Amino acid sequence: MTKFLNQVLCGAGLLALTASVSVFAEIEGTYILEDSEESRFKWRQPELTIKADDEGQYSATLKKGSGEVLLETSDVEVDQREFKAVFTMSSTLGDLNVTFAGSVVDGKMTGTISESMFSSEVKLTGDLQAEAHIPHQEDTEIVQDGDAPVSDSSASPAIDQEIVGTFVLDSKSNSRRKPELTIDRDSDGEYSATLSAGAVTETDDVEWDGDEFSATFTISTKLGDMAITYAGRVDQGNLSGTITEDMYGSEVKLVGKLKNDNETNTID
Repeated sequence: MTKFLNQVLCGAGLLALTASVSVFAEIEGTYILEDSEESRFKWRQPELTIKADDEGQYSATLKKGSGEVLLETSDVEVDQREFKAVFTMSSTLGDLNVTFAGSVVDGKMTGTISESMFSSEVKLTGDLQAEAHIPHQEDTEIVQDGDAPVSDSSASPAIDQEIVGTFVLDSKSNSRRKPELTIDRDSDGEYSATLSAGAVTETDDVEWDGDEFSATFTISTKLGDMAITYAGRVDQGNLSGTITEDMYGSEVKLVGKLKNDNETNTID
């Protein structure tokens, strides 16, 4: 009886070990990430590598197609074929968390990429890298399409006072104050914009047409410069439009209201 019980226990242990190794083999590997209708990566075919050490602790690395390391993290959770990897990078607006989360089935990765600064989320897709894959030699960053049209200065559009002012935005911030977008103009009619979201950044890359505008801010991060564009329109003090960034190609809704002089801007 004892011999039989030992055989059963050994068999169960071997089965558990085999299952564990199988799960490791299923999730581990380097995945070539793909552009989609929602996401347009700043780098050509970036790679996400997930691996486990001898103790079963996971780590993840994000690289350019050339093999250059962009970000690394040990903040990785794995549950069978599902995973979540959180990368943290510093920027001029504070720390930014970028989370890759999803699942892997038959070498196909699907899920989402989300970031903490604007709570944006885009689709994640990727394929397990073939053994004979040769890294790209070019590190050229991809130029995003769909840039806002440049205003024709010869047309001399009328200055619209309605878009000038400070707007309190309905989005997250790294401080107790809600983010604020201020649009101003000088005596020559040239526009500028200031974004206050934990830290303050300014830009004169502002275009306008009547009650519509776009303002592009350049944010310095560990991965290089990231362009964030606020674009939309102002109607009776209400701001609406989109916020887009060129690193992962994400886009979120922009909503704000003109700030009153006596208004207290704090998050409850």
